[in-house]
Amino acid sequence: MAPSTLTARPPRSRERAPLRGDARLAAEALLRWRAWWMGHHLQRPLASAARLFPVMLHASFPVARLSGEAPGVAGLQFRRRWSSLARSLDLPPPNRMQRGRPLVDAVLAIPAPRGLDLLLLVSAEAQPEELGAVQARMEAAESLFRAFGAQVRASIYPPSRLAADPEAGPRAVAFGALLAGRPSAAAWAALEESASRPFDGWIATALAASAPTPLATLALTLLSLHRAPGPLVAARGLLLEGETARRLASVDLFAVGWAGRIPDLHEPLLAAMARARRDAGSDPADLPAVLRLGASLAVSCSGAIRRARGQLDRHTKRLWQEALGPGMPRVLLPALGDLVRAHAAAHGRLPLDPVRAGRHYEVRLPDGTALGRGRDPVQARIRALGLCAQACAASQDPAAAADLFHHLDPTWRVVARRLAQPRERQAQVLVVEAGGGSRPGPPFDVLNRGVDRAMEFEGALVVTVAPGRRPSGRMLAAHEAVEAVIRSSGDDVPVEILASRAESRPVASRLSQIAQLVRDTAHHGPVAVEAGGQVYLPFRGGLRRYALDRFASRPRSFTPDPEAPDLAAGPGERPARGRLPSGMLACRVTLCGDDQAALLFASGDGGMLREVIPLPELEEHLREVRSIVREARPPAVLTVRLSDDVEAEVRRSGQVRQATAVAVRGNLPRVEVEVGGERFGGGSSLGWDAAADALLARWPARGGGRIGVSAVTATVHDRPAAPLLAVWAASVARRRLRVRLERSLKAYREAAASRRTP
Repeated sequence: MAPSTLTARPPRSRERAPLRGDARLAAEALLRWRAWWMGHHLQRPLASAARLFPVMLHASFPVARLSGEAPGVAGLQFRRRWSSLARSLDLPPPNRMQRGRPLVDAVLAIPAPRGLDLLLLVSAEAQPEELGAVQARMEAAESLFRAFGAQVRASIYPPSRLAADPEAGPRAVAFGALLAGRPSAAAWAALEESASRPFDGWIATALAASAPTPLATLALTLLSLHRAPGPLVAARGLLLEGETARRLASVDLFAVGWAGRIPDLHEPLLAAMARARRDAGSDPADLPAVLRLGASLAVSCSGAIRRARGQLDRHTKRLWQEALGPGMPRVLLPALGDLVRAHAAAHGRLPLDPVRAGRHYEVRLPDGTALGRGRDPVQARIRALGLCAQACAASQDPAAAADLFHHLDPTWRVVARRLAQPRERQAQVLVVEAGGGSRPGPPFDVLNRGVDRAMEFEGALVVTVAPGRRPSGRMLAAHEAVEAVIRSSGDDVPVEILASRAESRPVASRLSQIAQLVRDTAHHGPVAVEAGGQVYLPFRGGLRRYALDRFASRPRSFTPDPEAPDLAAGPGERPARGRLPSGMLACRVTLCGDDQAALLFASGDGGMLREVIPLPELEEHLREVRSIVREARPPAVLTVRLSDDVEAEVRRSGQVRQATAVAVRGNLPRVEVEVGGERFGGGSSLGWDAAADALLARWPARGGGRIGVSAVTATVHDRPAAPLLAVWAASVARRRLRVRLERSLKAYREAAASRRTP
């Protein structure tokens, strides 16, 4: 048989392969017919790559990296169609052919689930410089095809490498095609030796995982459970039984014929192939039978995957499971989609309401056949919805799929649309359900609305999708949804946040902003997210949750959520670390209810501190802070920003001018105070209760005073405290004294009232 290529016509003869003369010629005829099959069944970019790659090895083109002398392919001759093939990739027509000794004996193509593998068979006597020329031309062609969206992976195979690779020979015979040239006798011997070995062990697993079509994947996965002849032996047996090389060129027919030689697999595979071709029509009564067939095949495939444990890496195993179809063989999905739509049309709607079945829940058809099963109603419905959505997507009828789920509420319709999409990698899908009402008053952040800092949504439905796995999900409360977004973003898991309806879009947008913030800053600092009055902080692969007062009452270095009303320096403003000058301390003052003001301090090194003080004490408090930071070492300048409503509230509430001053000392974190020349707290013998009593003795008789700080001389590791730490030391002293002073004043007033009572 004369050498040919995909650019030439397929063999005209449709008779049986000439096994009587030479079995090798029969195998060559099968591989050449498969080249014609690839040109008609592969995706267009891959089919173009298969046609043009041998041409690039044999001809020169007036473009960079392809203008030199081509290595050449044995037996390849010029075809007029080469010019049109080149134009399909925006290449000029070839300007010369290789006329010397060809360096490539043959080109084999093997389709894979994600691209096309090319084997360049070269002579065993090829010199290193000759192999270098082939490698350079091969890499230039690869880069050109990848730029046009064709994932092509080419490799050079001398006979020694072909004999040493136990996977290349079986893959070439089972799925491959001879694009051009003719393998040498040594290459044929290596192919025959490897492709004639029994089909078992990790070779069976590798071929099943790399099958290019869903039906071939199913057939070889089931075949891997049995000891079977190699692909070359099976091909010769099928040809002897009357099959033609043209029919066996179909990867699906060859895989089914190969696996069908096992008696237990013959009938199930024929039934699956008939359903894949949709030969049986769309009678709704056939839906339970297809579900039972799919469940039986899925159980057998699960056994094959468990048997292959340890033979494949995790990523390849997930791709294998995804190619098979989790829970239902993918080859049955188009027929299943037709039957599901026919069933819904016959019965008015598709039943998706879960019912209890023992310890689990199931979504059932009227005859009791299970569509989905899970540990709770939500899980069962997600499984059933995922199966139906995948089936409708495989049948390529989006309008019918939309009609199938029109009776569901908006949240489940959104989930159905997402489950119909391909699963390239693991992802968390969060469908947000917003509430009907809103809290009045600022702040207007949907996660911290009003004085109570309430979250403006009820919760979310989270669905986990991953290649090779059935979808799973559960309902989350509002705070659980926020935690799920932060955890998944910190773990570098893609998070897709969708809105169930128009009212949910602001919440979905806000959660997407948080996810992006966590992903952007996960590698150079923790992110503090405020939601519902709580602060969430990703830390060392986990998540910590703090009450707002507990988190912000001490200096911390973090990246604040720019929309957080109590953590950000301004609405929508995200202060970059180091943006403030080293000699500046910024302060933002806002109202926080109950006649109180919140002061948020930010330093140039990224440290932040929050204080809450009574509104009547605000002016005098800011004067003291300015004095403290001015006297710190190194000194700093205090800048103050008031929110719009602070000034009016300060005028309405009035100001407390009279203060009982204390001095703050100590080596941080230990804090001491000095009242009337005596030291209290910290390392002194007198505690904070004694300090409160000393302060009570100096308190105004009519009340209405405040605790003032006259000076701060605190140190850190025997060095003067920075301005922000000096402010924190004064804040700690005020809080401790205020708590104890209020207790002492309460006891004093109760005692005075009891003495006045007759």
